[in-house]
Amino acid sequence: MHLTEAQRARAIAKLEENWSLSEVAAELNDNKTVHINESCFFTEQCEAVNHQTECKEGLCTCRFGKVATLKQDGQLECTIG
Repeated sequence: MHLTEAQRARAIAKLEENWSLSEVAAELNDNKTVHINESCFFTEQCEAVNHQTECKEGLCTCRFGKVATLKQDGQLECTIG
């Protein structure tokens, strides 16, 4: 994940203040929860919405060999591929 110098400095400062990674991630992402196929900084952002996801290459993706599947209600979920 690429952070700007300002984001990196902000993250380091927060970690030095004993913030958790999920708190820092939320701060960097303007406290936005992150869903499948949305941009992320840390896995904790994705896990807060769905424990079966991780932040990989800046995008929340399904893990454990699962794939994102569109449900009838329009929501994405992780299912066995």
